[in-house]
Amino acid sequence: MSNTDSLIVLHIAFVTNDFTSGVSTVVPQYLNAQASNKNIKIALLNLATDRLSTAQFPVFSQAPLSELPAPFCNPSLVVFHEIYRPEFPRLSAELIKRSIPYIITPHGSLTAIAQKQRHLAKSLLNALFYNRFIQNAECIHFLSEKEATSSTSFNFKKMCIIPNGVNIPDVSSLQKKLNVASFIGRLDIKVKGLDLLINSLPPIAEELKALGAGINIYGPDDNGSIEKLARLIDEHRLGDLVSLKGPISGQEKAKALRESLFYIQLSRTEGFPTSVLEALGYGLPIIVTEGTAWKQIANNKGIGIGV
Repeated sequence: MSNTDSLIVLHIAFVTNDFTSGVSTVVPQYLNAQASNKNIKIALLNLATDRLSTAQFPVFSQAPLSELPAPFCNPSLVVFHEIYRPEFPRLSAELIKRSIPYIITPHGSLTAIAQKQRHLAKSLLNALFYNRFIQNAECIHFLSEKEATSSTSFNFKKMCIIPNGVNIPDVSSLQKKLNVASFIGRLDIKVKGLDLLINSLPPIAEELKALGAGINIYGPDDNGSIEKLARLIDEHRLGDLVSLKGPISGQEKAKALRESLFYIQLSRTEGFPTSVLEALGYGLPIIVTEGTAWKQIANNKGIGIGV
């Protein structure tokens, strides 16, 4: 394929510098990897206003597709990330009018559990806007088989299953690991199963304390979640076992993973959480629920425990 025949792919997403957001973490890495292929021209139409310092591809701010610089004003393919962005139905209608195909990567937005959140509002929005948006996509790109089988209430032309990737860290100089389990992510108590984690600890708390063990929870507040988690920890008298550490990224995040003994994530629903991949990249065994899409992999591959 010559440069003149390059595939022109425009990604559309809401990407910020919040590294606890799965989409904001995965999409730039994904596009950077694609940009290394000389046969593909890659760009991002970012619906957020954040400047992406790590981007190795063109990033455009909110604008009509027809006003983007060439060749991205007339792409071969458009990829939408997530579902519930108000700009998506309008943009997809423009693509249909111009006979430009698009695919959708919902990042877990279509699963049954995700649909139960704000169910009435989503049902109305689906009927008015998003069912049409989903049905007209050439393909729905799911991140795991679990995500695909949990999204069967929607009609779409076809689907594919391609998991996320991750940058493999240099683990040649791993520090001695502490007797600590870590969770890193958005502190959405229900989605991330943080209530399941804390409520599971009282029966084994004394045994864990005798081992000198601890659990570190890293992440930003989410609708008052830190206060709720702190209250739950206090009710169970787990203050000397569970620590709320706040958000981390970059070298702080790398240090936390290097010093952890294992990684724990008890999500009720996920597409394919990159945080688990990152932990595995540091050689950490994992404790995960079925909702993370990692349960069977953990048990079958001997890389941790699926519960």
